[in-house]
Amino acid sequence: MVWARKTVPANKAEPQPVLVGLDINASRARAVQGPVQAMPRLLPLAATADELPMAVSLAGRQPEVGAAGAALCRIMPHLTCIDFLAHVGQPKEWSAGRHRLDALKAVGLVFDSLQPALDNARGIVVAVPGYLSRAQVLLLMSLAEKARFPALGLVQAPLANALAAHRAEPWSGPALVLDADDHALTAAAVVAEGHQLGLQAMQSWPHLNLRVWKGCLLDAIADRCIRQSRRDPRDTPAAEQALYERLEEALDTCDEGKAVEFFMQNSHWYQHLLLRPEEMVTAVARLVQQAVQASMKIVAAMPAPLHLVLVSRAAGRLPGLMAALHEMVTECAPSAAAEGSEDFGEDLLQERALSTRILVQGPGAAAEAAHELAARIQRGDLPRGYLDGAIPLPKSEHPPSAGDAKERTFRLLSFDL
Repeated sequence: MVWARKTVPANKAEPQPVLVGLDINASRARAVQGPVQAMPRLLPLAATADELPMAVSLAGRQPEVGAAGAALCRIMPHLTCIDFLAHVGQPKEWSAGRHRLDALKAVGLVFDSLQPALDNARGIVVAVPGYLSRAQVLLLMSLAEKARFPALGLVQAPLANALAAHRAEPWSGPALVLDADDHALTAAAVVAEGHQLGLQAMQSWPHLNLRVWKGCLLDAIADRCIRQSRRDPRDTPAAEQALYERLEEALDTCDEGKAVEFFMQNSHWYQHLLLRPEEMVTAVARLVQQAVQASMKIVAAMPAPLHLVLVSRAAGRLPGLMAALHEMVTECAPSAAAEGSEDFGEDLLQERALSTRILVQGPGAAAEAAHELAARIQRGDLPRGYLDGAIPLPKSEHPPSAGDAKERTFRLLSFDL
């Protein structure tokens, strides 16, 4: 027998190994990839979408990760496994027929489904929600190794978001970092001091998770439909599911200040509704008030005046939240400024009044920061493992791609006070 040696054609180069930044939370997984010195690009994780929903369908012969599970969350919630990331290592289970999953197995299925997309990765850093305990993060690390990920480390999402913001537009002093997913609204105090970002305080509120916000919006739309037609779309699971899925696009439309159209139908009736942005804000006014009150507790504990409010894309598009944060910071600014005016005069009053900014990050900010950390770990600038308390800032404050980073990290909307 003669063994033929496999050769690669001269015009077909081997794929270059890349580094990957992976951002996972209770809602979705998102990733970017690229060489060490280049700005990363989006890495699609699903066949028809950029992000992979963190949901598992138990309706088939085998559990199915992603859109199949998300498509059943209102039609057949008993056949859907969602919000499992925060319960890793806990005795909570989801069962349907012969399927029985705990959170650890559900995350393992997610990692298995991500493996083909990450097959070419030479190194991966994963950004994880701040509400996970250290023991839970170590369990995730072991799952990543079991899935044969070349994992270099993990980082808390608030630190990753702060690092992405600092890379695009450096600041010093305390910052409030807000994020939201299907498990909780999370607020963190991150301080940029010297050559380091440090996490000083963090708190999560599960009763303000994204599913609660969407539920309030869905109820408001259903009530409007009942008033106009005496029909409730929640009476038909398929209509309720379609309406729930429409909320993702509706949040973006409302965030742009445009009216949102909703089309509801089943085999017997059809209804068209038009909601103005202010009506959607009214529907979640109670949640906005609770979110701001919770955030003020973090701000009040800061040792110095607040310099920056950094809001993730998921939290920034919640109706009414950005305007309420703007009011919160406006109320905090005069007291801090007046305090300084007694000692230093009107110039300092004006300087402090203009020192706080509110910025909304792009959807890939945490993943891009994770990619940067992967490059630094690969070079030996950072140790492997879990980055949970502080991150040294890179030596160069203004990298060559800082302009591109700023454009990708922040949405155009910002408030200067």
